[in-house]
Amino acid sequence: KPFRYDATALRVNVDARGDAGPTDAFVKTGVARVEIVDDDGTPMPGFSYDDAVPMQDDDSAWEPRWGDDPSLDALRGRDIALRMYLSHATLYAVTLDEPA
Repeated sequence: KPFRYDATALRVNVDARGDAGPTDAFVKTGVARVEIVDDDGTPMPGFSYDDAVPMQDDDSAWEPRWGDDPSLDALRGRDIALRMYLSHATLYAVTLDEPA
């Protein structure tokens, strides 16, 4: 669902290490990506799936990045939605740092 982006940072709590095998060794690599879309569901330029830098770790405050590292500041005041792509990964939370 779209929301007005007025934050200073986007953070994601995700475990994308993969799936554990019978000996607790991770046998399938996980991956997480974040795409930012407008209120019509169209990917924002620079923030598409193809631009998204994949994350393959466990991080409670991961700040997603995109290829040319566009600034999220350009999105302030705009209605956006987040599209999460997870493969062998678990999403726990998405948080927005509010301006002081």
